[in-house]
Amino acid sequence: MHENPKWTDYRVSLKDRIVEKSLQLFASQGIKAVKMDDIARSLNISKRTLYEVYDNKETLLVEVIQKARTDEEEALSQLAGRSRNVMEMMLNIYYYKTEQMKDTNPQFFIDLEKYPSVMQMLHRNHQKTHDDFIRFVKRGVKEGYFRSDIDYELVALMLEGFSEQARSKHLFQKYSLQAIFLNHVFVIIRGFCTQKGIGFLDEFMKPTN
Repeated sequence: MHENPKWTDYRVSLKDRIVEKSLQLFASQGIKAVKMDDIARSLNISKRTLYEVYDNKETLLVEVIQKARTDEEEALSQLAGRSRNVMEMMLNIYYYKTEQMKDTNPQFFIDLEKYPSVMQMLHRNHQKTHDDFIRFVKRGVKEGYFRSDIDYELVALMLEGFSEQARSKHLFQKYSLQAIFLNHVFVIIRGFCTQKGIGFLDEFMKPTN
């Protein structure tokens, strides 16, 4: 027996709506604070209908995080394509990420740790993040903004270690993403910049009155 195409289209549309709304609610309130009842009510559907699509909150959360990552990868790819050089690309990514994080409740990142399947998925994505960083610095070396005598594999591991610490120490509760970028990420990047790259960064970080 074949499934009705209209019903299939409806379910796909419903899944998209559920994931989109759940992402908004989780980001603004934290994951633990949002119940499946809250999601169903916000979409004006029954709890039963919600559970027919996602039988538990963790399964839903996995798809929410996957969508967030896919959307971010597409946005960053577009930013990279529009950037004239690696420094401009870095600043475009910085502005994008700080804007995305502006309305995100720090509790969201703390709550993620309570879901093993989500954490496993995030760990599996580490290699892609690592590879993206290596491509980024290779482009910077080629363009003359980054030094060629640095072990960037080691730098990548150090940055990944800091990201783990930032998450486990819940730094997002105390500091904004903007503060973390300006006081840590940009400081490290400045360390492997050439004079050309340092000039670009120093101009960007110059206080404005």
